[in-house]
Amino acid sequence: MSGPGYWQLIATTAGLEWAAEAVVSLLAADRVVAGGWPGTVSEARARLDAVWHMLALQPDARTREHLVRHAYDAARSAWRTSALSMA
Repeated sequence: MSGPGYWQLIATTAGLEWAAEAVVSLLAADRVVAGGWPGTVSEARARLDAVWHMLALQPDARTREHLVRHAYDAARSAWRTSALSMA
């Protein structure tokens, strides 16, 4: 399987997993999920680079940056949803 839709699905999944890990980490430390998303675009890039490496995929530079932003936005959105549902 390959193509833009597949790569976008991978980026979305990576972002959602990243947000879930952040929420679980905070809750495990008896902290609340509140405020802005604590992740960075650089972290999103590193996470996706690890996924691409594991799957032996190599998007071109423009596609890579688009997918990095997509993963970051998915994580931020999931974070906001978590923060609102726990408020």
